[in-house]
Amino acid sequence: MHYILISLLCRVNVSASYALHLCYFIQYTAIFHRFCFLLLGGNAVLLYASMYHDVTVIVNISGRFALEQGMEGRLGKNFLQRIKKDGYIDVRNKKGKFEYRVTEESLRDRLSTDTLLSSRSISKDCRVLTVHGSEDETVPARDALMFAANIPNHDLHIVVGANHRYTGHEQELTSLVLDFIKPRPRKSSSLRPKL
Repeated sequence: MHYILISLLCRVNVSASYALHLCYFIQYTAIFHRFCFLLLGGNAVLLYASMYHDVTVIVNISGRFALEQGMEGRLGKNFLQRIKKDGYIDVRNKKGKFEYRVTEESLRDRLSTDTLLSSRSISKDCRVLTVHGSEDETVPARDALMFAANIPNHDLHIVVGANHRYTGHEQELTSLVLDFIKPRPRKSSSLRPKL
């Protein structure tokens, strides 16, 4: 079994219909029947691959390299003091609807993650594609450049004009991902005789 890890824009940032269409295509397309797809957040995908070398392909969509960045925007001002006091922070959307809970332990784990070391620990046998929008308002495109500079066997594609949700660029994103994860013929060694 080959493992392909795909990061879907962090939880609520990807439209449900887009995610379902991608999952449906992957699940029901015959050429992908030999692969196991895990749809996770970008950083979880990359961390997994840095620790376990059973992954052959990673697609990192708008992943954050600098994990300490963006915390205040997501968790609010004084988030460290609030999480120390209460033990957690409930993250809500702009309409006030609950989205997820961040615990003190999960925050500490995120802040202690060494993305640089993890990126450099990904096997050279694992192909990695990072796709990032040039107009991403949530995670700056420079994070994609950091992944490209530190992950072996890495392809980078910046989608010009795309925001974090790839609004108006869904087809381009889909094409990039599906083309990258297609099975590739194995390279034959020139040292072995052909039968």
